[in-house]
Amino acid sequence: MAALCLALAGCVTDGGQGTSAAPAGAAVEALRAEAALRDVLAAAPRARAEMPPPDPTAPMADPLTCLARTVYWESKGQPVEGQRAVAHVVLNRARASGYPDRVCEVVTQGGPSRPCQFSFYCDGRDDTPREPEAYETAHRVAWEALAGASADPTRGAVMFHNGTVRPSWARAKRRTATIGDHFFYR
Repeated sequence: MAALCLALAGCVTDGGQGTSAAPAGAAVEALRAEAALRDVLAAAPRARAEMPPPDPTAPMADPLTCLARTVYWESKGQPVEGQRAVAHVVLNRARASGYPDRVCEVVTQGGPSRPCQFSFYCDGRDDTPREPEAYETAHRVAWEALAGASADPTRGAVMFHNGTVRPSWARAKRRTATIGDHFFYR
C-alpha cells in the first residue's frame, strides 16, 4: 500500500504507522492526492492479484479500462516508453489542480464533444480497440502505472501532443520530455 501511495499520490510513510501527505504542497493539493489515491486503491485488489485479461468491449467505468483505452488510442503506435508516458500524464492530472481527481473523470473531461482533453474520446468514433496485441500492451502499461510499477518518464507532465501538430498552449508550457512522436509539458 505504501508503494502505491508513494508512486501515485506523493505521500510519505511515517515509519510503518501509515501515510501522510507530503509537506511540500498546499492543503488542497493534499486533498487532491488523497482523492487520486482512493481512485488507485479501488484498483489495488487487482494489483495484488494477477492482471485481469484485457476486455476491449468493457465500458469505461473503472480506472484500468479508462487508462488502458487512453494509452491505446493516444499512443498505440509509440514505443512502450511513450505509452507509459501517456499513462503517467493521466495520473499526473489526477493529482494536479485544475483537473478532475479520478482517472475516468480526467479521461472524459469535457465530454464526448469538442473541446475535450483526449481526442479519441470526442472524435465521434467507436472507442472499442481493434488491434488485440496493441490493446494488450496498452492494458499492461495501464496496469503497471496504476500499480506504481512504472516510473514517470515525463517528469510530471500534465499535457502532451503529437509532433504533427503545434497547439497554441505549448508555447506557454515547459517541455519536460520528448518520447517517440510526442512532446510532454507541465
